[in-house]
Amino acid sequence: MIMMNLLGPLDDYPIHQEAKVLRQPATSHPDFDDATYFFITDRRGVLSIFSTLEVFPNRNLLRSAVFGRMGTRHIRSIWVQKLEASTGSIIQVGDNRFEIIRPNEQWNLHFEDSDVDLLADLVWRPRCPSYHFKHVFLSGDPEPIIDMQHYTTSSTFEGTVRIGDAKFADLIGHKNRSWGIRRWTALPFYTWLNAQFDDACVNLWLQEDQDGAPLYVDGAITTPDGEVMPVQRFEHDILELHPPFNKRAKRRRLRFETVDGAQHVIDVEEIGSVVLAPLPEDWDETDEEAMNQAQELAMWYEQHSRFHWGEREGIGFVENLVAPGSRYRGIPPTEMADVDPGEFDESD
Repeated sequence: MIMMNLLGPLDDYPIHQEAKVLRQPATSHPDFDDATYFFITDRRGVLSIFSTLEVFPNRNLLRSAVFGRMGTRHIRSIWVQKLEASTGSIIQVGDNRFEIIRPNEQWNLHFEDSDVDLLADLVWRPRCPSYHFKHVFLSGDPEPIIDMQHYTTSSTFEGTVRIGDAKFADLIGHKNRSWGIRRWTALPFYTWLNAQFDDACVNLWLQEDQDGAPLYVDGAITTPDGEVMPVQRFEHDILELHPPFNKRAKRRRLRFETVDGAQHVIDVEEIGSVVLAPLPEDWDETDEEAMNQAQELAMWYEQHSRFHWGEREGIGFVENLVAPGSRYRGIPPTEMADVDPGEFDESD
């Protein structure tokens, strides 16, 4: 592939790692992506948003999505456009805008889609230190299924989100940064979560095979005071699934041990779930046909949840990739929809 006109603002920084511009990654693998995800909730637990900024340099493609849930209403907004050059401090995808004011300290976010009556202007800032997960690698045949860097940051979001006539402020959540090879259709069943408490954030990730054996475990407790306490063991029990499709948990219990030997137990109750599946742009759970379709087609759930950790009560998200199913957990597989983002030719 001939790369033309690739220089962007970050190429002026002395950070290159080999004889290529930043727009051109070291691998030519089509599933290389550089992603930023924002998970946002109000403290009352009415609003949940999963927002994405994805850069696919080997596909010449940018994608940004906002999946939102407000009560029983669900909205979905997706923008896709050609990647013209290295991304810089301002990235515009459709009507969504991401402005990096100070790396790791402040991003300004703008989400807009008149079709679903969405408008948001937010200032992202960290609440706790970022946790850089162990390198994520899972071998495949012949290429790796996942080979990525990953870190998450407990976050505050100053500003407002408006959906229809409802407006939300005083928002919290987290930011998730990752880059590398990620073959979406080959990933194993996993549980990944970020729980916000007044004095801490709990970050946990477990990938497992069909028999429940762990393939990858990592995580940490981070605090607003700057502490980072890694996790050395994590297990969880799904206590109750939603019938009749039995794909997502109503209740679960987390059991984990930090490197100082302390044992922790957190009970989790679902508030509601953003459903990642080929669904309408605007639908409601009170529509039985739409809700059944959502459960049947669900590939991922971003489960908006309440967390009970001793006397602490928190709020946050549990992400479950359910498409592969789990024999061990009694979760049936979903036929994976076409999640290929496509690509743009240089001549387009």
